[in-house]
Amino acid sequence: MQKSIIYLLVVLSVSLTACYDDEFDTGGFSVPSLILFDGGFPQSTNPLLKNRLVFSSIDDIEITVSATNINELQVTAIQSDGSTSLGRLPIANEEGVLQTSWSELGNLDRIDFTGAPDSKQPYTKRLELTEVAPFTLDYLADGTDFVTPSTTNNDSTVSVYYELATANTPIASVSFAQRIGEEGEFAPLISQDVNATSLEQQQVSLTVPDEATLGLNESLFVRATVEGVNGLTYEEIIEIQNLAVALAAEGEFDLTNTEDASFNFAQLDTGAFANEQADVRLAIADNQLNLEADPESGTTFVVSEEFDFASATYQSVRDAFAAGTAVSTVEDIANLPTDVTVLVQVGSRTGPAEYAVLQLNAIDRVSADASSVSIRYKAN
Repeated sequence: MQKSIIYLLVVLSVSLTACYDDEFDTGGFSVPSLILFDGGFPQSTNPLLKNRLVFSSIDDIEITVSATNINELQVTAIQSDGSTSLGRLPIANEEGVLQTSWSELGNLDRIDFTGAPDSKQPYTKRLELTEVAPFTLDYLADGTDFVTPSTTNNDSTVSVYYELATANTPIASVSFAQRIGEEGEFAPLISQDVNATSLEQQQVSLTVPDEATLGLNESLFVRATVEGVNGLTYEEIIEIQNLAVALAAEGEFDLTNTEDASFNFAQLDTGAFANEQADVRLAIADNQLNLEADPESGTTFVVSEEFDFASATYQSVRDAFAAGTAVSTVEDIANLPTDVTVLVQVGSRTGPAEYAVLQLNAIDRVSADASSVSIRYKAN
């Protein structure tokens, strides 16, 4: 039985005009490996990957081919839509160097090297090439990871972290530019000379333009470009969509006029706050129930019967507040319409104004002198 199998293999080797030494087909026909490849990024130790080389998209593609008992190899790029002859590769002292480019290889599936060692039947050795970006990018907005397409807010800080690596072509420079919207030119941000084939993690930070420049739901595009000393370039464009700031803090609190209790937006809690920390408290004056802020807190209110509490954002509260009349006391809350909202500009001695929105949930007039109120809030 063993002899018949050997005989069958001999017949196949004679009848085929070319055989493949294909490490990826474990059940197929195999001949002794007379051709080896070197080049690209450091090779994997996995034997199943030994005929796969990796180059960056700006690399000069140089592949060292080691071959025994062969004077030349016919080289063919096999593409998804056909094939391209790369000519004959001379082999001298058991070595030759194939020089080509990604543009010449086209939509590559693999490269075939065909030769006839010792005047025996020709066979083909297959080589797979993988094209990778010459850099890796990671992004943070205000300290939070996000993915592309990303979202951020006006005046946020965006940090782009990047590393560079090529197989053999030194990187001349890396640069960043930005553009607002789909149209127009990119404005340069920063450029860095590299002159090396690798660069460990670097960071470039940029501030998202203010709302006068970058409107809500518009996109900021950031372009990262790597250029090799050979003039080849690679770029990626990051889209960052500018969204309204969410009022992420949401909850309820209860106030009563019989205790020294008020609500503080910095702590998002009730307590024995006084002076500048008493942002909202309950008071009875002239037999009516009022919401007020301590004058030292600087907090003021606008009453609105049209504001949509459910979809409130920082910008929508800010704009609605600016369109109304600010007061330090919301009077007679028991007689306000049921769908009323109270827009709040939170007092601040420093930094930009903060905003919140209140919705009266329930009011309990226990007596003429004792009452409580339950309030829903959204704040940032």
